[in-house]
Amino acid sequence: MKTGIELIAEERQRQIEVECWTPKHDSKHVNGELANAASYYAMTDETIDFINNQWGNDMHLHIWPFDLKWLKRTPENRIRDLQKAGALIAAEIDRIQYLTNKKTRKETVLNTIDDLVQDFLYNDREEDEDLSVHQLHQAVEEGDINIEEMVSKFRENLEEMFK
Repeated sequence: MKTGIELIAEERQRQIEVECWTPKHDSKHVNGELANAASYYAMTDETIDFINNQWGNDMHLHIWPFDLKWLKRTPENRIRDLQKAGALIAAEIDRIQYLTNKKTRKETVLNTIDDLVQDFLYNDREEDEDLSVHQLHQAVEEGDINIEEMVSKFRENLEEMFK
């Protein structure tokens, strides 16, 4: 018999491989939809009955964050519903980590570009024999080259590298 964690991991793997619900795909769900779907699957029949009795028939369905065609509750198999709930929690964790890593990667790239620009404009220019910071400023001020041309050259090199 598989443990709970094995069942959850198996379902999460199925979601990724069969449904193609990868962290990248899930990253568009920014309003807690995955966690809310998990909580729906984790609800007991008694909780659903309570919600319906307190707020009206089928009010529990308002908790489900997606189109109802995606709701595949199995009240006759509590373990299966909990397996789905656990996998959805894992998906929410994966989604948050994916976005955090993506943001960190982007920040690292942008910070590196800032460093490169600072090096180009200031830090390494004072003693540069080919092009001092003064000569660079003079070339721009006198119209020998403009910022758009310099940026275009950077873009050209980047595009060549990432072909």
